[in-house]
Amino acid sequence: MSKIANRLNKYLVQQQLSYRAAKPGELPPANLIVARLLCDDNDCALVVFPASLHFDITVLSTLTGRNWHDASEARVRKLFDDCDPRNLPAMAGAYGINALVDDSISSFASVTFPAGNTETIIEMARADFAQSLGKAQRLSFASDKEAAPILDARVNDQPDLYLKLTRLELPMMPESATRILRFMNHPHARIDELVSVIEADPALTGQILRYASSPFFGFQGEIDSVHKAITIVLGQDMVYSIALGLSMLGKLMMPRQQRKEFTRHAVYCAALSQEIARSLPRKYGAKQGRAYLAGLLHNIGRALLYHLYPTDMAGIAEEFQQHPERPLTEIESEALQINHTQAGLLLLQQWKLDSAIFNTACYHHNEDYNGDDALYCHITLLANRFLATRDIGEEITDVLPASILARYEIDEINLQLNLEDILDAAEHLDGMVNMLAP
Repeated sequence: MSKIANRLNKYLVQQQLSYRAAKPGELPPANLIVARLLCDDNDCALVVFPASLHFDITVLSTLTGRNWHDASEARVRKLFDDCDPRNLPAMAGAYGINALVDDSISSFASVTFPAGNTETIIEMARADFAQSLGKAQRLSFASDKEAAPILDARVNDQPDLYLKLTRLELPMMPESATRILRFMNHPHARIDELVSVIEADPALTGQILRYASSPFFGFQGEIDSVHKAITIVLGQDMVYSIALGLSMLGKLMMPRQQRKEFTRHAVYCAALSQEIARSLPRKYGAKQGRAYLAGLLHNIGRALLYHLYPTDMAGIAEEFQQHPERPLTEIESEALQINHTQAGLLLLQQWKLDSAIFNTACYHHNEDYNGDDALYCHITLLANRFLATRDIGEEITDVLPASILARYEIDEINLQLNLEDILDAAEHLDGMVNMLAP
């Protein structure tokens, strides 16, 4: 018998809606729609749009004249108390809340959506779904712009991989990260508000102060407050990136030893990526904070796969150790039909991060990549290749690609000297690692 969330089941019966319930793999993904709970200062609404399209919260806020943000996990669980918060059903009426529906759904002959869990998908004809919407507001806020690369031709030609990606039980963004991201997207956010969010998390406060006190920034005085770290040393954008990235890293569960290695790689790569961005000619427009965050989160797909498949990933790690000449992505794909670059892309898009961050997660091994945000993908690749000289990370070569060095006018010897200086004074980086992965 198919499992359907209790309140959804009652609503389907009361409204006399016709539907078919099936397991996820039994229905094609083409007409899959997703639901996302948003709030503003006054109310919450369920936003419904096709899974194949990109949802831009800024566009929706402009269209409605309201400052929407993602609901906290606690709010989602309270309103959808019989559902898995990662698989909300696209039936706002069943939960007594308003809906905002993308108008493109009206062209679907039928729709499919989660039944409030990972076990069951509902298929419903267009007429029945339209009846369920009632007075829902219909707008055009989803588009192909920045559509998920996982839905491009490479994956559409691999239906098994498509289903694997769309059925992953992705963890929700940490609440502290949600608040930080909200400040980043708010044009009038004040520094004292950011300070309050960071200081509410003692561990995050310690990491910000430690990084601001590191020799990388050359500040000789004492950094004894988050406010001083922001205004004197790091700057607001840099602190956003550090705080957002570190709060996200703590969300995923990994075995202790693997977590230590993963965190060390992430923190070191972030610092080197920041330095590379700082050293590039200004005409390339590299932003240090964005490079830092891209480097910090570029491998988060590995953490996600450990979170979801701990036993399989232990075997993959052993295979990689025995055959270090093989790309890790190849070993992962053989075992799981998905690799960490694809998983990281999906998670960071689900968490609505900047395209530079999720594209770096996807393409950080590809020295020939020349698409969107190639700058940050290449910066992270260079950082990883350099870390390979210290046996950190999973790159199978430490050769810095001549094509990338030439593209950004990088002197290889000067770059290596700068990066060696950072690693030779890595006490503060190791302190951050130990705080994140004790």
